[in-house]
Amino acid sequence: MRFGAAPDTVTAPPVEPYGYGLLSVAALPDSSGVRVANGVQYEPLTCTPAQTTRDACITTDRDGNPLPTPGELLADPGVPLVEADPLTLYAGFRCSAVGRSHADMQERARQALRLGEQRGLERAFWTGEEGNRPRLADPDADLLAVAPQSPVRALGLLEGYLGERYPGRGVIHIPRGLVPALHGNGLLKVEGDEIVTLLGTRVAAGGGYPNTGPDGAVAGANTGWAYATGQVAVWRGPELELAEGQVAAAMDRTTNEVNLIVERQYAVGRECALGAVPIALT
Repeated sequence: MRFGAAPDTVTAPPVEPYGYGLLSVAALPDSSGVRVANGVQYEPLTCTPAQTTRDACITTDRDGNPLPTPGELLADPGVPLVEADPLTLYAGFRCSAVGRSHADMQERARQALRLGEQRGLERAFWTGEEGNRPRLADPDADLLAVAPQSPVRALGLLEGYLGERYPGRGVIHIPRGLVPALHGNGLLKVEGDEIVTLLGTRVAAGGGYPNTGPDGAVAGANTGWAYATGQVAVWRGPELELAEGQVAAAMDRTTNEVNLIVERQYAVGRECALGAVPIALT
């Protein structure tokens, strides 16, 4: 090693976004032609279980006890609706433009959004801090327990809730720091690019999930919050960025500092169910 010599400038090694977060469990529908900036809405197939009946000629049970006359077969009224408000994420490159090409600066801005996208979406979806709905930390969430529950009991409540409220494969949302407590109790496993429970329920372990309760309050010491939802879907609009000829407008001529921003609009929706439970981590 030559002390005092200038270090060699090399290409930065590639970085991949972290795994097992919101985007690992969300459906990513084709957003072509969708005006994501307006938000989206759609009708899920159903939120309710099938109902039971019997042949009208069966009037008693096996013990001879009379049975009530079967009622008219009526489907549940109405059609469920999922609505997802728009939100915008942005990232960029802000530094001296001296010695840098537009292509280099623009690519840095794009990569900043690519790497920060999942964490930004997770925070927005959990908090609804930009006024976006739905959100996880919602006062209208079904509170499954008031006092913090053991990891085993908490996961049981969440799984039971999804079994009662959602006919499909649901999602459990937890801050990333809760994974060791749940995994240490043998409650989670990795399947491919997903973390799942023993029942196969997908788990979103979000680096952007801020561990707040339905009232927005930060969890107490040694406590975490987990939420259960139906399927989650994310729509993404096109990236919006400055063309090369517009870079001059983003530059401060007194410092030669350029501020290149890349924006993208999103809508995050969830189906049918929203349950919450506090977890005791000790």
